[in-house]
Amino acid sequence: MHLADRVRTHCRNVCETATLITINLDELADYALELASPPSFEASDKPKDGPALEAARVLVLALDAINFGSGWHDVITKRPGLSGARTMVAALREYESASGPLNAATLHMFDPSLCAEVFGQDKTNTPAMELMELFGQALVELARFLERHGSAHGAIGCVDHSAVDFAELLTEMPMFGDVGGRPADELGSGFDAGPFVAVVGAGRFELFPGLVGVE
Repeated sequence: MHLADRVRTHCRNVCETATLITINLDELADYALELASPPSFEASDKPKDGPALEAARVLVLALDAINFGSGWHDVITKRPGLSGARTMVAALREYESASGPLNAATLHMFDPSLCAEVFGQDKTNTPAMELMELFGQALVELARFLERHGSAHGAIGCVDHSAVDFAELLTEMPMFGDVGGRPADELGSGFDAGPFVAVVGAGRFELFPGLVGVE
């Protein structure tokens, strides 16, 4: 079964068995249109040369790699006014801006201690450090992925203009390969489906031109 079909199957299973949340079907069509609309970029935000474009792609993949952990959001340190997810995104963006572009070498450095420093977590907070350990694993997996394919550009070159195939390629990374399969009541303490972000976003994101999305 193709990745997109597996994601659809797991999402359907979760919806059918969930007891604490429901989907507002009246809003679903508008949300689908929102997902299908390409994001807008200011001209100054669009990387124009090879190194800048590669750096932007690696940052996007790094943000996707750590796009999990909602089960820890009650115990982590969050920035004022930000959710747990937005706290992590802001922290990694600031680190990249201050320290330089992420690449395989720098991603290999992300052990739990560095993750705690970058993401603003208390190293004496055992539950939060569990998440930092997983973040470190995910980012090191991304480093190895980039080494195998030479670069983010090289990884994109492995697929034939298919956003779904690109997302499938990302599941070479075990932490990225989580697409579901657990009972709905276990999802609160588990991972989010990282590849789903890539499936939905890669085909419409201007940093990955030429990729065709899903229907």
